[in-house]
Amino acid sequence: MLRHVPNKAPLEDSREHSFLQYQTENGFMPIYGGNLHTIFNQHYPLQAANTFYPDVNSTLDRLEAKSTEITNLITDYYFYNDDGSSNRLTDSKLFGDRHGMEIYTRTRWGCPPYGYIPNCRGLYLHYGVDYRCDLGNMMRSSRKMHPFFALFSVGNFDRCFDNFYMGARGYRPNNDSKVLYSGNHTLGNFFLHYEAQCRNGSSYASLCDVLFDVINTENSGKPAIQLNNSTYSTHYYFGLRIREAVSNTLFGYTMISRKYDFLIPETEINAVTFKILQITSETDNFCQDCFYDDDVLSVPVQFSIGNNSVVNSMLPPSVKPLPTGFVQFRAYGRTGNVYAMCPAVKLNDWRSEFVCIGGMKNPDFPYLDDCNDFTNWNGLPGTMLNETTPVDYAHSQRDLDSTIMIFYR
Repeated sequence: MLRHVPNKAPLEDSREHSFLQYQTENGFMPIYGGNLHTIFNQHYPLQAANTFYPDVNSTLDRLEAKSTEITNLITDYYFYNDDGSSNRLTDSKLFGDRHGMEIYTRTRWGCPPYGYIPNCRGLYLHYGVDYRCDLGNMMRSSRKMHPFFALFSVGNFDRCFDNFYMGARGYRPNNDSKVLYSGNHTLGNFFLHYEAQCRNGSSYASLCDVLFDVINTENSGKPAIQLNNSTYSTHYYFGLRIREAVSNTLFGYTMISRKYDFLIPETEINAVTFKILQITSETDNFCQDCFYDDDVLSVPVQFSIGNNSVVNSMLPPSVKPLPTGFVQFRAYGRTGNVYAMCPAVKLNDWRSEFVCIGGMKNPDFPYLDDCNDFTNWNGLPGTMLNETTPVDYAHSQRDLDSTIMIFYR
């Protein structure tokens, strides 16, 4: 049985002071040794897990499997060659003897510890190499295929990264003819926005740099996009910047080319980007590995004080919805940190740090404050707490000033 009471409530009067009380009634404890010690030592040990990363390679696999469908959408598609460089695409008919094309990504960390330097700062991608961000649940990778793709999948579940950039640096003559295309596509719950810069000139094959972002509108809003488009004597930059803490978002780049010097029309770029949306939206979530259904014990409870509606009213709005009416043993956070128990709820993803208790540090991340009873029940840094109402990712001050009493027999 679990009983939620204000701090310092006398044990003998705790039931009268309780604002929530519930118990299991299915006799599960003997199956697991009859006590919490055995549950956590023999069945569900409290050991850190791996950090959850979006698997962009599965999306690249799907794009590669349907690459012919994409190239068939472009009239006289040019199958460019490459000299095998690890960090740029080169082809004499696209770039002459110039440096080719590079992809750059950058993020900004905006939460304590402010001295922490994440491993996902700005870098030029080496193609075919996976880049993971330990705190942001982010992954970047790319693949030399036709057309070339680079993907940047953003979990950022705690919204601590608040600035994202992805763009290309290309080396083409500055006297190219240039045209910009921009558009949106919707498919079910998914939304894709793209920006494209298409170049053509008498000496080189035509080229379109296409940048896009894909979101599931069920769990993410449409971000505001800023376009970076600048040309210099030897090279140009074309990129997208988002200055907000987006989550569960997929950024991408593809290089579309056409034989000769004919401009690639907007209708064909529109068709390519819609095909990209069809392929990328085959999954509901860009971080399929961020879930752990089989690694926890969730037991239904019966309420003797309060009910599911009371529990739901106590949950921070930014972690809803969650199944209520359970007690869960063991849960994992965004960096693989582990929590002992989730009172009155069950879950299988990163939100555990905001609703579970008994946090234990992941030794790989000593700078995170995950070792205490209520972990991050006070929400993200800088959250102004309300006395009785949860705000953003934070519980109310009443919850923070309470004790959860655990009884078992």
